[in-house]
Amino acid sequence: MIQEANRIIGHNIQSRRELLSLTQEDLAKELNIPCQEVKAFEDCIQPASPDILMRIARLFHCSLDALCGFTPSTYTYQPLSPDDILAHEIPPVFSHISDMDLRKFLYRTFIATMMLDCQKRTRLH
Repeated sequence: MIQEANRIIGHNIQSRRELLSLTQEDLAKELNIPCQEVKAFEDCIQPASPDILMRIARLFHCSLDALCGFTPSTYTYQPLSPDDILAHEIPPVFSHISDMDLRKFLYRTFIATMMLDCQKRTRLH
């Protein structure tokens, strides 16, 4: 059961990272951890610590449930593809856009803007 949970979480971290066009190196740099650690939890070799999971969720602007692939309608956890994420978690302002490439672009821009805003606030404090 725990191994399956780690597989789902690793897959979902990778999907969200790829959706934002980030490399493993980019994610590692943002989290201030070695790139090998990102590879390890994406490949289910080593689970991410709760601290790292919270930092990833904050970076990706999603809940821990969303990062774990929780589906409220079925009360299950599952691996999500980037398209699943776009279909179910896109901010409401973008939900009317049917072109998936445009949705991906807008989602990436939205998250990138949020990441920059958080970085600016962190530097100010």
